[in-house]
Amino acid sequence: WIDLAWTMMCTAALSMAAIHVLVWFKRRDQLGHLAFALAALSLAAAGLIEVTSLRAATVSEYAVLVRWCFVPTFIALVSFMLFVRWQFNVGRLWLVILFCVLRLAALVVNFSTGPSLGFTEISGLQPVSLFGAQIVAPIGVVNPWILLAQASMLVFVAFMIDAALQLRRQPQREDSRSATRILGSIVVFV
Repeated sequence: WIDLAWTMMCTAALSMAAIHVLVWFKRRDQLGHLAFALAALSLAAAGLIEVTSLRAATVSEYAVLVRWCFVPTFIALVSFMLFVRWQFNVGRLWLVILFCVLRLAALVVNFSTGPSLGFTEISGLQPVSLFGAQIVAPIGVVNPWILLAQASMLVFVAFMIDAALQLRRQPQREDSRSATRILGSIVVFV
């Protein structure tokens, strides 16, 4: 069921990416659609890497997959922020810049310390049963640099909440209610 669930999520993300790319091709001035398509495409890539890592046979295979999963995740999160800025014209630019700096630093650390940003060392893979499905979980030493990625996620959530509050203060906008729901959904997803 895990393979099926991840495949369905990746397919849904690819479908959303295709829809938003088509909309952007017709309306090139609406960059929000392009940003959303890039976010969805990146989430599909991250999902494929993640489901593959759940079935990794060796520690080195797992480490490589987890390390590379940070790249599409970075692209997806930045794209979501750009989507909000371009589509709804809200959100503080300094929060976007702070997020990008923190996440880019985390990405550099990811490729320069240990097997990944999450671990300084992975000593093994432990088989785990999850609702009847067999996956692997890493056994290792947590990398203290993971706090950098966690701090960036706090900035991401702060940006989305700030953008939602800005939208709520604009009741004359037709899309403020639905846009606030979209931003809330992104926060819940994260």
